[in-house]
Amino acid sequence: MKVGNSSGGDYYLQTADELKMAINAVLWDEEQGCWFDYNHEKHERNIQFYPSNIIPLWAGAQESPDTITRILSYLDSTGALNYPGGTPSSLRPSGECQPRQS
Repeated sequence: MKVGNSSGGDYYLQTADELKMAINAVLWDEEQGCWFDYNHEKHERNIQFYPSNIIPLWAGAQESPDTITRILSYLDSTGALNYPGGTPSSLRPSGECQPRQS
């Protein structure tokens, strides 16, 4: 692409918008208020906490300011933010780290 090629730029903007729409269509769970991995074999979302659940924020995939509020509520409800030393890589019990007691 040449510098100043506005039609090329328009193509990439449209492609980015389509990607954001696809992320939300496949990964967003309205009930939970967060994005989740998708299991192609089972044709369903994997409703488990992983820090990667919020990666679509970096792609700008949130559809409204309310999305961020919902994600923060989701993170709070999981308890994932209550671990000493930072957020765990998952909430599957391993015995390695326990959440702080309130």
